[in-house]
Order: sequence, then C-alpha cells, then structure tokens
Amino acid sequence: MPTENKPAKPFQREDRYIVLKLNRLPKDETEYLRDCQAKAMIDCVVVEHDWPEYHLVWAMIEHRMAGKPVPDFNLWRRTDELQQRLNAADQRIDELEQDKARLDAIEANFWDVRHQSSSLADTGDYTSSIEIIGHWMDRPTERVIGENYSENLRAAIDQAMAAPAYPPARPEYPDIESDQNDDWHMNPCKQGHRDVGAAGGVAHCYTCDEKITATTTHEAFELWNASHPQAEESD
Repeated sequence: MPTENKPAKPFQREDRYIVLKLNRLPKDETEYLRDCQAKAMIDCVVVEHDWPEYHLVWAMIEHRMAGKPVPDFNLWRRTDELQQRLNAADQRIDELEQDKARLDAIEANFWDVRHQSSSLADTGDYTSSIEIIGHWMDRPTERVIGENYSENLRAAIDQAMAAPAYPPARPEYPDIESDQNDDWHMNPCKQGHRDVGAAGGVAHCYTCDEKITATTTHEAFELWNASHPQAEESD
C-alpha cells in the first residue's frame, strides 16, 4: 500500500545565529571576536531586516523547507523589470494628460501662440520667447497671459491657464515691482512710449515692441536706461 503524504509542518523560524555588525564594534573588540570565535565562524549571507530583499529571502527559505522547488530568479527579475516599465508608462500617461489639458485650453479659449526672436545684446546670438495671447472684447483686446523666455512652450501655457479671468495687458512680476531697495524705473522707449517693463532677461516696450535682451533682467534693465534718455519733466 502506498503511504499517504503527510502534510508538511508549518515553517517555524529559529534563532540559530548571532550576527554582529563589524562597523558597529570598536576595532579591538572586532579583533578579539575574530580570535576567540574562529571555530564558530561560518561563511553566510546576511540580509538585514530593512533591506527590500529581507522578506523575499524568508519566503524562499520557507518555500524550500516545504519541499517545493526554488523559485526561478529570472521570474523575479522579469517582475521587477515589468514594474519599472509600468511606472514609466504611468508617468508617461500623466505627461500626456497634462499636454492634452494644455491643448484643450488653447482650443477652448482661442489662444494664439506667438514666437519672437531677438538679438542677445551685442553677442551675435539670439534668444527666442514664447507668448500666449488671449482675446477680449474690451481693450486691450489682445493680452499676453503667458510668456516664457527660455523657449518652454509648456511653461507659457501653464502660466496662461493660471491667469485671472480679466488679466492685465501682460503678466506682472511682483518680485521686481515690489522691490523697494532697487530703483526699477525705466525710461521711455526711443519713440517716447512709457509703457515699458523688464522681465525674463528682456527689457521692452509694450506699445512698439522695442526690446533689449540680456543674460539677466537687471542687466537688460540697466542696458535699457543706459541707451534711452530720461524723459524731460513737463512744466
């Protein structure tokens, strides 16, 4: 008569080893333990409880003690690779959803995307800017509700999406305008327009679009005032 297979006993963890971490012991104690415990020392692999492999190793040992074959390590590797691919896919989905929201905002609000290029001071190089233009019935009928001077279209659209319902003619930058320690008063443009300002490394006239571009906003501001005379005070 064939013998019936008896159910395997539940796996029980046992305290069979005492493990001391060498870098937590003084040097003299480490040398002493190596000398007096030489016969008790064995080669082994130690997995600390806060390592991600800790529970996996325990599961593998329990699996083997139950008489089951050792799991395929390639399976674990493929699982990890698949999880990384899923994480990357989730991130890509989030990015695509953000881009869809940006395109929907442009379509729903009839925004225009305007690209401009200007010389970078006297370096011979050029810099490009991006503006998001909104349209209103009252003046100004066209308003810049998003802008970026680093050729980042997404950043310009994000700024436009966060703009108020009735924004000013151009975005305002309190970090410049509210600085009471520096004099940010700009002289009129060469045509006499006073609607001028500086932001994103560019000093420009909002009326005729005359501009000076530099590496910093403060430098552009200084170049502007150096090349534009101060307006004469009327009597």
